[in-house]
Amino acid sequence: MLWYYQVMSIKAVGIAIKLTIEGINQAGYFQTWVFAVVSTTCIVIQLVYLNKVHFLSHQLHEKEACFTSIFHKAVHA
Repeated sequence: MLWYYQVMSIKAVGIAIKLTIEGINQAGYFQTWVFAVVSTTCIVIQLVYLNKVHFLSHQLHEKEACFTSIFHKAVHA
C-alpha cells in the first residue's frame, strides 16, 4: 500500500515541478506541499526498513561464517 502512495505523490510532485518550470507556480497550492510531505515520508520509511534489512543481513552473514568455521573444524578434526 505504501508503494501506491509513493508513486502517486512522486508523480504529483513531478507534475508540480514541471508546471512551475513552465511558469505556472505551484508552490502556493496546499496539495503540492501535501504530496511533497507524503513523498518525503514514504522515502524515509523505505530507508529505515532498508537499513534494518541491511543490518539483519550483515548479522546473518556473521552467524553463517561462525557456523561454517565451527563445522569445518569439527569435520577436519
